[in-house]
Parts: sequence; structure tokens; C-alpha cells
Amino acid sequence: MLMSFVLLVLPMIQSILGGGKAYAAGTLVWSDITGSEGFNTPQGLTLGSDGTVYVADTLNQQIKKLPNGSSDWENISGSEGFNSPVGVAVGSDGTVYVTDTSNHKIKKLPSGRSDWEDITSSGGFKYPQGVAIGSDGTVYVADTSNNKIKKLPSGGSTWSDITGSGGFNNPHGMAIGGDGALYVADTNNHQIKKLTSGGSAWSNITGSGGFKYPYDVAIGSDGTVYVADYMNHQIKKLRSGESTWENITGSAEFMYPQGLAIGSDDTVYVADSGTHQITKGSSAYTVSFNNDGGSPEATDQTVIKNHYAVEPEAETKTGYTFGGWYGSSNFSGAPFDFATTAVTRDQVLYAKWMSQAKVITAFSFAGLSPEATINETNKTIGLTLPYGTNVTTLIPVFTTKGASVIVGSTVQVSGTTMQNFTSAITYKVVAEDGTTQDYTVMVTVAANTAPTASSVTIAEMAQVGVQLTGTYTFTDADDKDTEGTSTYRWLSSSDGTTYIPIAGATSTTYTPVAGDQGNTIKFEVTPKDNHGLAGTPVFSAATAAVAPASTNITAFDAIGNVAAGAATYANAEAVSAALLASHATVTANGGTITVPVTAWVDTDNYNPSVAGSYTFTAILGSLPAYTTNTGGLTATVEVVVAPAVINITGFDEIGNVTAGTAGAATYANAEAVSAALLASHATVTANGGTIAVPVTAWVDTNNYSPSVAGSYTFTAVLGSLPANTTNTGGLTATVLVVVAPAVINITGFDEIGNVTAQQPMQMQKPYPQRY
Repeated sequence: MLMSFVLLVLPMIQSILGGGKAYAAGTLVWSDITGSEGFNTPQGLTLGSDGTVYVADTLNQQIKKLPNGSSDWENISGSEGFNSPVGVAVGSDGTVYVTDTSNHKIKKLPSGRSDWEDITSSGGFKYPQGVAIGSDGTVYVADTSNNKIKKLPSGGSTWSDITGSGGFNNPHGMAIGGDGALYVADTNNHQIKKLTSGGSAWSNITGSGGFKYPYDVAIGSDGTVYVADYMNHQIKKLRSGESTWENITGSAEFMYPQGLAIGSDDTVYVADSGTHQITKGSSAYTVSFNNDGGSPEATDQTVIKNHYAVEPEAETKTGYTFGGWYGSSNFSGAPFDFATTAVTRDQVLYAKWMSQAKVITAFSFAGLSPEATINETNKTIGLTLPYGTNVTTLIPVFTTKGASVIVGSTVQVSGTTMQNFTSAITYKVVAEDGTTQDYTVMVTVAANTAPTASSVTIAEMAQVGVQLTGTYTFTDADDKDTEGTSTYRWLSSSDGTTYIPIAGATSTTYTPVAGDQGNTIKFEVTPKDNHGLAGTPVFSAATAAVAPASTNITAFDAIGNVAAGAATYANAEAVSAALLASHATVTANGGTITVPVTAWVDTDNYNPSVAGSYTFTAILGSLPAYTTNTGGLTATVEVVVAPAVINITGFDEIGNVTAGTAGAATYANAEAVSAALLASHATVTANGGTIAVPVTAWVDTNNYSPSVAGSYTFTAVLGSLPANTTNTGGLTATVLVVVAPAVINITGFDEIGNVTAQQPMQMQKPYPQRY
């Protein structure tokens, strides 16, 4: 079936870009580069490696180029009889390739030649339109009416079909990315398709692009895909790695854009077939100005990429000199050069203001107190320094309004740079704007001022043997002066009027002797500075009459024990009260010192129920005059609680003592028994063994007889009773000494007379038992 191709020819419409007007479109500024060339429905468009623009001027049947930097278009068609050429591409070697659409041919013009070659061979093309050249010289063609994509290897003559399963419908524009991927505008399918280098499967990257008869496709240096959306009259782009298409048409108002190319600087070139114009979209950036209070206010500028911003009118600001525009807010580096610095990004330029201030506002010297007097009228600085100040090595401390301070050619650093002020020195203050102001610094050294002494006092009470110390405050109006060898005297007076220096008393301390007793004493100081200059002598007030020497307590006299009886005092408070009543004073040092007592304190946990001795300690009152107690001694008294008295109610029983047998007794007489008892029973116990009483003798109270068996009582003669024990009943202990009867041994039994036995008796029958 014979198919035909109809080329749509649109009426001439005047472009709003006419006259070379440029206007911003987002980040692009569009400009008309048609010039005076009379294009008629230009379609194909490409760029050479040198930036030359090539256009297929379709209905003029011509191929034209605009060399980089030129405004004059050249016709390179020669005598070639093109018939509605549409696609144009340029190889890396400068060869120009054209799809001679209505002639169904592919032609090329080698670099440096003027005669075109037909490379159609057996391609079998039918209205071919798009053409692209790979980095290896392979030629790719969109065989539009055959709905195929074909390629011709570099140096080859046989075309191969790489359509695969692409399913194209009137494919038009083509482009090859930096990675070798082939992109095709599948026009009547309203899609953009991609074939990766070395691949065979086409992928659809249309996404949500919303294309309507996309006509051409181009690839930017960063992999961004650009599309001429023919019936939507828009230019769109898809950034590398993203999925959302952006409309970058702006206000360009294209009419049926068909050709598209991207420059190395990402400049966009469009063949707008409906307006018969070639339009250039250059990346543009905003240059704004921060004048930091200056005037006039600089207007923001939109500047095409790699072009130059226009330097605004010079700024002014009271008190400052304008120092230029800088690319950073900290004004690092050199000022922005509007003539040589191309704009490559959005940028804020900052006005640098250099203060015209050049004033010294304060001046002094490190380590010295005087602040200088600054005369702004005469621009002089004067200081008077203390006597003795070495002016050859002074370190100035100053504050300024300015960029720097110099003396001669040396920059001065406050608090660091040393100077010799033997004569006047000129300090030059340099403002930020480079202007200067001189100040003359003059230093005067004051005359030496005599020192003074004040607050001359004697702190201690005057007493024989107690050291007195004179104190005072040394003052010298000269800051650099210190106290030298001030001199001192102590003076004594017996009448309080005439004071006589005490021989040898020439230091700040003096200890009164017995001869001073009753006199009054003064301390005198004559202040001297470190240069030997003496001030006026100054006296202290007189002391009271010198008191006699103090006696120190070496020991308190012993106090006899106080009997507390059997709980005479119920508690420690009662004891303390009784002691305070009976011992209101205590004596020390052998009775020579009497000291009042304010309280007696229990220091031994007094308990009236427990016999023992309890210590109570005196709290001393005021010591007598001229008495000391450097050892912190005090008096104590022992309060004695006697044990309770126990009466003997009965002596414990003593077991019997065996004295042997009658006639053979162990003890021959009562004296022997008494001696034995005294040895074995030297004590006896009473009241159930709770009281032991010594025995001095045992007395026979029962006429002991060793030959007569029986129990003989011996009675104890008691010794001294234990402490706190009584024997009101006059009781004593007794013991029984037992003499057993003599033992008789049987030597024989007495004879017994015969006993006559009777006749045997008849046994009677028993009577019956009755129950």
C-alpha cells in the first residue's frame, strides 16, 4: 500500500521575540538569534563541537549555519537539491548529516567540503526526519513513515533496523546522551523512548510529561533530557535521575517548536517552526545587592550565564567610604570585578564600607593608674605619671576608632607594643578607608611627694611584761613609691603630759617593764618612702596607766570530798546547787588567788543510787585583775555516795566437826580444838552467805572432853565487821565438835544354857473352815 507524507506548513506569525528582545523564563533568558535571515518553517537544529548552530530551513529547502560568535547565517546547501530537509546532525569530525525528507534520502557534507554525498544506499527510507550521530560515528535515523529506527555503522554502507519492539508511530527527533543511550521522540505516540547503549529493549521515559506530538529531543551535558513539545508549544526537561518533567518555556510563547539542541554550557536552542525563528535560551542568574545602609538602593539584575553584571551606581554612606562590592559577607578576597567576572550562579554582592573614623578615645599605660587627657581640638594626649616612673619602657593601653595605629612605620598593639616616652611621640591612627590622623603623646613625671602615716594605734592594754604593737597605715600619693625604712619610737610619761623616749625602743613593738608601771605610753612613726623621703612624725593616742604584771594560775587548790550521804541529793542539779552554795569560790596557787564560780557541772554522771565518788567541775567566773589562766585550768570536787548499811540477821550454819572417838580423840583439849577451828574456819558467813566476817578465836562453851562421847559447842569470837555492816543483835556463829563413842570389838560370845525340848505334839485335825 502506498503511503504518503504530508508536511504541515503553518502560516507566518510574527514572534514576540522580534527585534532581539530578551526576557527571563525562570532560570533561562530567551533571545531571538534569527537575525535578518528569512527562515521558512525551520525544523531540524543541531550544534557543532565548536558551537556553530546548524538549521534545516525546511520550506526554503536549505541547510544553514551560524558560526559561533557571529550574527550572520550562511547557506551551506550548495547545489544540492534538498526537498523539505528536516533533520540535521554534526559528527565529531565536523561532518554535517541531513535527512532529505521528501527525497527519502540521507545526505552528508564532510568537513571542509562543499559537495554533499548520498549515504542512503539500500536504507529504504520513507520520509526520514530525525538523525543523530554516535561518538563512534554511527549514524542513527528515524525512518518516520516506516515507523522504524535505523543505524549505519561508521564507514559502513548497510543500514540495520534497531526498532525491535519499540512500537513507534511517526518517530521524529533523536539524540544521543553522553553514555551512548539513544533517545527518540515517538511523536504520534506522544512518548519519549530510550535505548541504552548496547541494549535492544526500548524503555518509555514519558512519565507524567503530558506530551502532545513531541517533535525533537536533546541531551544536556549533565544528562538532562530536553523535549520540544510541538502541539503544547512548550520546551520541557527531565533532570538526570528524576521522574518529574519541568516546563522551562516561561513566557517565550513558542509556536510549534520542532528543532532542539543544547550547547555545552546548557544553552537551549529552539527552531520555532510556527514563528520561523531560531530562539536561544541562556541560563540566567540573579545578582542581588546588599548595600548595608548605603544609598542609592541597587536593583537586582538578571544575568545570562557566563555574562557580566553591570556595576551599580557608586554607593554612599555617612561616615564611611565605599570599598567596593564583595562576594562574601566577611569581605574575604578581592572585590567583585564586574568587567572580568562572569556570572555562573545566583549571587549576593555585599557593599564594603570602610569607616572614616580615626580617633584615639582612651590612652593609659599598663600597670599605671593615670588616664590620659585627650585634647581633640589640638589632637594632643597628656599624662602625668608618678615620681620614679621609668618612661623608657612604657606599654601604652589605648582604644581607638580606626583600622590601625602606627608610630613611624611600626603598627602599635594596645597593651603589647613598648615605647620610650622620654620625648613626645606621634601616634598615627589609620582609618579603614586609609585616611590618617596624628596625635601627639606627651608624658610628664611628677615630683616626689612625702608619704604620710595614719591610723597610728596601740592595740593592746598596757601591762608590765605584755608586748605592745604599734600599727599604722602608710600612704604615698606617688603610685610607684613604696614604703622604705620608716622609723619608730616609744615614749613614756609619768604625768601624762611630758613624754620621754624610751631608750632602745625603736621598733614597732615594746614590752613594758616594772619601771613603766603607772606611766602612760605613746607610739610614734615617721614614714619614709623607698627614695628615703620622710614624712611628718605621727603619734598614737596614749595608753592607760601601765598595769602590774599578771599572775598566771598554775593549779587550783584541792577541795575535800563532799559526802552525799545515802541520796542526800536526788540528782546532779541538786548537787550543783548545793556546791554553788557551799563553794561559791575556789582558790589557786596555794590560796593566793580566789576565783568566783558561776556553776558546778556534773562531769561523772552522778547517780545517788550507786555508791561511789562523782567529779563535779567548776565553771569559773571573771578572773581577778591581772590574773591569767593560760592553761585553761579549773577546780574539781568529789561528791561521795556511801554504800547502804546491812545488819546481820543470822549466821549461816556450819556443819559438825568430827573430833574422833572417846578415849582416842584427835584433839586432846579445847585449846587444840580452838586452834584447829581457827585454821579451818577463819571466817564465817551471815545472811545467806552475803556477809563474810573474820573470826579471831573459837571458844569452848560446852566443856569439851575428849574421853566422853558427845557434841561440844564452840562459839566464834568475831573480828571487825565489813564496811557498812552492823550486828545489832550481837549474833555469832557456833560449831559442834563431835566425839564419837569408843568402838568395842567382840572378843567372844557368852555361853547359853541348854534348852530342854518337849515331846512331840499330836497334830490335831483342823477344824472345818467356815466361810
